[in-house]
Amino acid sequence: MSRGTPSEAQLATRFQPGNNRNPLGRPKKVLTPEQLFEESVKRDLKSAAKEFSAEALMTLVDIMRNPKASDQHRINAATQLLDRGHGKPQNQTEITVGVYDRFSESELVRLITGKYIEGKVEESSHEVVDEEDV
Repeated sequence: MSRGTPSEAQLATRFQPGNNRNPLGRPKKVLTPEQLFEESVKRDLKSAAKEFSAEALMTLVDIMRNPKASDQHRINAATQLLDRGHGKPQNQTEITVGVYDRFSESELVRLITGKYIEGKVEESSHEVVDEEDV
């Protein structure tokens, strides 16, 4: 028998076109009774909390507008309202790497282009100007 020809046993175990050994897909994970209880509590708690959303929002508004409330409480209520309405502010960090500050303009051009250029680099046009012409 040559390597390219399959045996009868190999042909019998091959998938036939349109045949799938697992037609229903991967079986669902079976949860224990404790896990089922936890899942139902999470669902119920979430839905119950959503029922009070409008009231909670009005409470924050009342605290924010209450002149007798402390400034800190009013600020916290206002912050909570802003966070819910506009999303929490994102932290942005600006990083400045000062390595290139030590190089002259011609050294920077040489680093970028690989060419040594004599003269002064004009900022606006990025053209090289001979110092003799200046």
